[in-house]
Amino acid sequence: MWVSATLRSVNAQGGFGAVINKGEGESGSLVLRLNLLDGTSRILTETRDLDGNLGWLPPLGSDPVPDEKADAYVARSIDRDPDIWVVEIETRSGENPFEGRELG
Repeated sequence: MWVSATLRSVNAQGGFGAVINKGEGESGSLVLRLNLLDGTSRILTETRDLDGNLGWLPPLGSDPVPDEKADAYVARSIDRDPDIWVVEIETRSGENPFEGRELG
């Protein structure tokens, strides 16, 4: 539900976001692809701290990576866990529209 709400907000503000892989509704984790529209993307994965607060880890590093590398990471993630959600947001700024701070 929070994924849908965030995507509606992104789209209402003139951006574009979509669910690329629909995971398990109650327990599937989230991989977020921030497509920078220049041939690169940033990947963030959902995590929780010890208090249950939402945070985001950059598994490929904080800097943008070529889209091919992002594609490969997403494909491996889905292969490992078919219940995973994958959301792609087109954003030139690379800003994460979901709540929670980036860790790492």
